[in-house]
Amino acid sequence: MVDATIPGDYEPGATIKHLRKLNSAAIVKGQLLVPDVATGGLKTSPTTVIAGPYFVAVRAAATADTICTAGVSGIFYLVADGVILPNTPVSASTTTAGRVIAYAMNGTPTATTAGAEFRLVVGIYLGHLDENDGNTVPTSAAAGETIRVLLSSGGKS
Repeated sequence: MVDATIPGDYEPGATIKHLRKLNSAAIVKGQLLVPDVATGGLKTSPTTVIAGPYFVAVRAAATADTICTAGVSGIFYLVADGVILPNTPVSASTTTAGRVIAYAMNGTPTATTAGAEFRLVVGIYLGHLDENDGNTVPTSAAAGETIRVLLSSGGKS
């Protein structure tokens, strides 16, 4: 059984794949990952806004590694980088690489901007370990806490 209090762990039914990694930096288990624009290899989500698709590192990878093991869909444990209300969308952190924050919409989406906004959503914050299970009410997350996130497609086709 997986110890789901550890960032990078996941719940049964999650889809895990071995994917190409950008080999200029190591990846820490539990970090949010995005494809590098130039190479397509996965890297830790930076603090600059990058649209999905998003992935979760389920194993650490060394700088020289060319492949990493990443979650592509399902419920994963990530680290919050601020207060997040239960059952609300999360996006990549703009202050700490590899973490998630509460999603904040950039104005009112229009027919031309709605797709871009959707690609900024990493997933939905479900609660902490053992919350939102039908018996325990989920509580807000705080910075540094490990949280359960239902990973969205982030615009991945």
